[in-house]
Amino acid sequence: GSVLELGCGEGRVLDRLPAAVAYAGVDAAPERIERARRRHAARAGASFACADLDEVAPDAGAYDAVVALNTHQLPGVDGARLLRRALAALRPGGRLVVLWPSSPQSLDRAVAIARAAGATLPAARLREGLARYLGAGDNGWSTEGLVQLLPRLGPCEIETLDPRVFDGAGVLAAVRKLAQEAIT
Repeated sequence: GSVLELGCGEGRVLDRLPAAVAYAGVDAAPERIERARRRHAARAGASFACADLDEVAPDAGAYDAVVALNTHQLPGVDGARLLRRALAALRPGGRLVVLWPSSPQSLDRAVAIARAAGATLPAARLREGLARYLGAGDNGWSTEGLVQLLPRLGPCEIETLDPRVFDGAGVLAAVRKLAQEAIT
């Protein structure tokens, strides 16, 4: 199979994938891409690219899975456009996995959990991005909002929706692309 990770950071998702999986990681931060390349230098079938996430346009139908963890709410990223492109990059039956913080407080908990596990997260950038979607205490990337948004971005079916990730700090969605042509 093949996996595209948008906002790959140091490539930690790759650590959990079988050796036979082809992996492409994209991140906007050159220093994170360089660390990812060093960490995974011996990994066959893995590639990393530095690119503006708001400009990434992966090939249509090229991947079995696309992963976007804490990515679509970053400053300068049009989250809906990123998710639309992620769905378009999937083969029919492919999966999109999305994770995002459920509130500013939950983001702090998620960052603390990640740090305790040895991972680094761009906490300031995540907080800034999340603030764009919070108005009068309402989270624009709510579970309900994502359920309404995804079918508008392309033919898909939400298979998993879990608002309790990181002890309630995040929301995880797993989405399967349907066989019809993607909506662009």
